[in-house]
Amino acid sequence: MHFGTLLTFCLLVATAASGAPSNPFYPGPYKVKSLQIGNILVPHYKAGLSITVKYPDQLNEKVPVHVFMTAFYGIVPAEFYKDFLDRVASHGYIVIGSDKLEIPDYPRMAHAFNELLAWLPKNLQKHIKKHRQPVIPDFDKLTVGSHSSAGHVVTLALSYQCGPVKAQVMIDPVDGLFPWGNGKKHVVIHPGHYVNYTTPIMHMECGLDNHHLPFFPACAPNLLSNNRFYNAMPGPKWQVNATNFGHGGFLNPGWEKMSNILCVENKTANHAAYRSQVAGLLVSFLRVVSGDLLQQQYLTNTTLMPTHSLARHNLDGYEPQPTFWGFCKHAAPASAAAQEDDAT
Repeated sequence: MHFGTLLTFCLLVATAASGAPSNPFYPGPYKVKSLQIGNILVPHYKAGLSITVKYPDQLNEKVPVHVFMTAFYGIVPAEFYKDFLDRVASHGYIVIGSDKLEIPDYPRMAHAFNELLAWLPKNLQKHIKKHRQPVIPDFDKLTVGSHSSAGHVVTLALSYQCGPVKAQVMIDPVDGLFPWGNGKKHVVIHPGHYVNYTTPIMHMECGLDNHHLPFFPACAPNLLSNNRFYNAMPGPKWQVNATNFGHGGFLNPGWEKMSNILCVENKTANHAAYRSQVAGLLVSFLRVVSGDLLQQQYLTNTTLMPTHSLARHNLDGYEPQPTFWGFCKHAAPASAAAQEDDAT
């Protein structure tokens, strides 16, 4: 064996033996299978929402479940996020994209989301078994996520009840009915106050979220998005800003370009790297909540991230544990929030 090859092999073995964390920004070790329950036009009549389930192929283990609601109140089809959902599932997770085509109604969608979270533990396993797959969903490690205004829906759902949820991920969250307005009846976040629940939070945003095209509002104006949510969340929480990308930058190729019709996007940026970053940050966050504390470096050290980013976090007195420590609990609904700077 060539000496250089031998040396490389020895270094790899030593790295593995040292317990060094696996890099979440690369594809995971599992092939991914998919099943569809309902569709965006005709949702599953019992689940209430259409769901696309991504899971590791032929993995005979119990694995955590992440339920993700798509943008524009869940109207954007989950298929637009295929690469992102597949990448997360390849790391050993069941990832569920939920969508539904209907006139926006936040309370109704929030209740439908909670109904889905109640339906899944009773029914998902039998749908997976129909495809002769051995993977077992672990609903004791259930987390939820969202993109854009679906962040409003999921936050409202958790404000009604935590249910089985143990952590929340927000990607470019937007409050209000539309970016044009901010009527009090259409918001879930009230600046100066925390939300009425506490859970581990991962927040991702884009540097171009607040930019707008001629004659259009920004897809995520500062007044209604991102730090508005981050500041309203009691810790523990992490935030990463991908400075060179826009609101739809991690959608599948083609759909990411289509998002330019409404949202500002950096057309010369490496969107494949950004998709890897968004998926990798989600994977790293889920690992941290599951007790892999070495993964925190991927949430805080921007030199390890695939694209130029800014990061901050606030554990708010909580200490991540070396075993699964996810939780969600309700508190007094009007707790005053400490005003945090808008560093990112």
